[in-house]
Amino acid sequence: MPAQIGRDWHQSKWIEPAHRLNRPHSIGDSRAAAIYIACVRRSVERTGRRDVTKLTENFTLAEMVRSQQALRRGIPNSPGSREVTALRILCENVLQPVREHFGKPVNISSGFRSPRLNRAIGGSGSSQHCLGEAADFIVSGVSNLEVCKWMERRLNYDQLIYEFGEPGWVHCSFSTNRMRNMELSAMRLGGRVKYLSGLRA
Repeated sequence: MPAQIGRDWHQSKWIEPAHRLNRPHSIGDSRAAAIYIACVRRSVERTGRRDVTKLTENFTLAEMVRSQQALRRGIPNSPGSREVTALRILCENVLQPVREHFGKPVNISSGFRSPRLNRAIGGSGSSQHCLGEAADFIVSGVSNLEVCKWMERRLNYDQLIYEFGEPGWVHCSFSTNRMRNMELSAMRLGGRVKYLSGLRA
């Protein structure tokens, strides 16, 4: 587990009893990570407070699981330890580099989705959001196309989708099991959503 996560873990008074446990050596330490995540989830359920655990310097677990649709529909949206690990990897390899390059806030509109939430909003049955491997986002003050073009040149990823132009959003996924470096553009054509190869303005 990164040092910052460890600090947040034992300094956050509301996270009990997680702060009294021995810190996992890494978030990939499955048994220790599972215990930690279970304790954090119970604490969130008891207190209603959001989890401020840092996944990277600029991204917390809370913003990666926040969902207005889940709140409105009363649907739980809690990731397991495997999904938290995937979210951390996504932040390290995609979101944090974007944040550092542009130097502006990265606003997450959709990160992790529970299978129930994904079904409720009509998401794909194979959505990488359910695995913690994908996020939809915008960068404040920067066009989505500019963000996508920079990512295409500088980052590795599974899928990068320029979704619905401006305004719209950027979808990016990162998977340790496959890395297709695939670029697509989502457009509404003839009343239907079409996914076209490449980044198209």
